Amino acid sequence: MTAPLAARPCRRALPRHRRPRCTPHARPRGSAARRQPSRSPGDATNPLYDPTPTALAAPPSFLSEARLRANGAPDLRASTKAAVGTRTLSVQGVLSNVRITRYASNADPVPIIKNEELILLRAEARWFGGNKAGALADINTVRTVSGGLAPTTLTAASSDAEFVDELLYNRRYSLFFEYGHRWVDARRYGRLALLPKALSTHRVWRWVPWPIDECNQRDPAPQPACSTENGI
Repeated sequence: MTAPLAARPCRRALPRHRRPRCTPHARPRGSAARRQPSRSPGDATNPLYDPTPTALAAPPSFLSEARLRANGAPDLRASTKAAVGTRTLSVQGVLSNVRITRYASNADPVPIIKNEELILLRAEARWFGGNKAGALADINTVRTVSGGLAPTTLTAASSDAEFVDELLYNRRYSLFFEYGHRWVDARRYGRLALLPKALSTHRVWRWVPWPIDECNQRDPAPQPACSTENGI
């Protein structure tokens, strides 16, 4: 089996001439820049580890919308990060029996950035910078190595919208349950209105509001961060 993609931390505290380049490359998973929880007294454990589960569940769509590999099995990034369990939770009014298996223990590290994300960032930069062949090569690296999928059917003649569809699919599954990239990605591409809402009462926020104490200290208060946000 092909080794997973991982990351090298970018130590920006070093003098400029001694800084390593933050470029994608193949490295063992343990070399990723990460938040390292610990079970030692006084240390924080990984709050995203919930094997039972008691509070955290993935939306059922995470498994149902995963693309299929040549053998009919789902994208490896779906099957290794979530699984149908025996317990059903109600999370924000949505019932789900999909437990999150992204972390194996409460001491597992949470990635800050990893090679897989660097490759997808480079694909994005290459596509919109005119190097479409390079962008598709990067997308295919992530699809085939991390997802076990066949190479994309996109070509250099594909539209920007088609490329963004492909890019955001891979970012969704490669970065699942690590930071909250999906909302950020949808916002920067003007796709917040396309995010699914399981219930009619659900709202998608257009920005992250500032705490009221932060707003009260500023005159005038920054907008839109300090305005009321009702969502869409």
